[in-house]
Amino acid sequence: MGNLVDYKGKRCVVTGAASGMGQAVVQLLNQEGAEIIALDMKEVSEPVSKYISINLGDKQSILDATAQVPGDIDAYFHVAGMAGSGGAVPFQTVVAVNYLGARLCVEQILPKMKKGSAILIVSSIAGRSWPEKAERYKDIILTQDWDEALKLIESYDGKEGFYKAADENSVYVFTKVLISLFGINLSWEASANQVRVNLTGPGGTVTPLHKEFVKWAGLAEGSALPTSPQGRESVPEDQAKAMLMLNSDLAQYVSGQQLYVDYALLSRLYK
Repeated sequence: MGNLVDYKGKRCVVTGAASGMGQAVVQLLNQEGAEIIALDMKEVSEPVSKYISINLGDKQSILDATAQVPGDIDAYFHVAGMAGSGGAVPFQTVVAVNYLGARLCVEQILPKMKKGSAILIVSSIAGRSWPEKAERYKDIILTQDWDEALKLIESYDGKEGFYKAADENSVYVFTKVLISLFGINLSWEASANQVRVNLTGPGGTVTPLHKEFVKWAGLAEGSALPTSPQGRESVPEDQAKAMLMLNSDLAQYVSGQQLYVDYALLSRLYK
């Protein structure tokens, strides 16, 4: 079959490249000989072809950063995000980074993708309810203007299923539902240009955000997040391997899917 997970010489873009899962993606791509364009608020420590500063909570920053990304992209990995737990981060910031900013970034880079290329967006197992929320949040997904979408989201507090701004943990869940719906919806449009779009839904992973998720879960500091009986939490490389698989030729007829990378953790929901 040859090497169907071959990134040698391929132009790859990674947002959130400075730490956690994004850094692990960069490390694996370097091992594969890829050309890497890294976007993050912080300078990246791994070798890359080009680093571009970006703030996903700021519309103009996204437009400026993505304008610097060259064309002919083979694979795009949108990994950046924030937890926003504990009420320390404003509601609008969590929504901007995890949904509005992520969406705008993907939309700006999509026209730069080659035919036969692929986009991978990291969501979360927290966003797993997206299929049942599709109709409820359809108006948000179809609203393309940043400010209009934010106003619509802020006006949803009277509708069933909205996650109140006062509950920052639930706002995280809300944004992951939205980004999953966006990615699934985008896959149909992108298919006309022969660009695949998939998502991953990581389970508990030991990244710089781990402490926030432990606190959110009501666990003691230093605790592990829930896992399946296999016995360990995910590490960034586990998640990165799944991302590289989905953006490779190994998955060349896979699009519009969300792969849960949780070692069967969600299977207990059906017992």
